[in-house]
Amino acid sequence: MTTITINERTKAGKTLLELAKMLSVSNKGVTIESETVEKSAPNKTDEFLKKVRRSAKHAREIAAGTRKGIPLKDFLDEL
Repeated sequence: MTTITINERTKAGKTLLELAKMLSVSNKGVTIESETVEKSAPNKTDEFLKKVRRSAKHAREIAAGTRKGIPLKDFLDEL
């Protein structure tokens, strides 16, 4: 077992944690234990994470064949 400490208050930490959560859905060998952190007012990091989650949802829909993809340039512009 490996333990990784992630600062959930930083943009990089939130992104890494969100990525780990997405991977843990499909891989049963991954478990995530997190401590509760007080939520502050929405900021740019939260908006960024919403876009990452939306992009992941789109990727799952494209893989399942239920959604038509968008050009890569448009996708990167969204991020």
